[in-house]
Amino acid sequence: MRHILPLCGVILIILVSAGCLAGNQPKPTGFSNEAMDLNSKGLDLYIAGQYEEALGFFNQSVLIAPSFSKAWNNKGLTLMKLGRYSEAVHSFEKVIELDPNYPGVNDNLAEAKAGLKG
Repeated sequence: MRHILPLCGVILIILVSAGCLAGNQPKPTGFSNEAMDLNSKGLDLYIAGQYEEALGFFNQSVLIAPSFSKAWNNKGLTLMKLGRYSEAVHSFEKVIELDPNYPGVNDNLAEAKAGLKG
């Protein structure tokens, strides 16, 4: 059990630094509980490595709340995991349109654009 706790700490640090956990992102306001719940479910699936399933939840979230920048960012991260860089670029550009100061979005966009070239 002693070995598991440090490993959990390392995983948590990686997820936070990657901008995957809600604590590293601004708390959304003005969005329906349904959109936030869908985003949370997508995030759980993303963390579990179930990217296709996660994408479905992020798609539903942005459909319900088109100005939900957090869900757009999570959608972009998921699309990158799936190697769908062009779509990821679109998602990150949408985040910038909605919230130009969104934490990490410029780095995410640069990584997606690099994926298009590579």
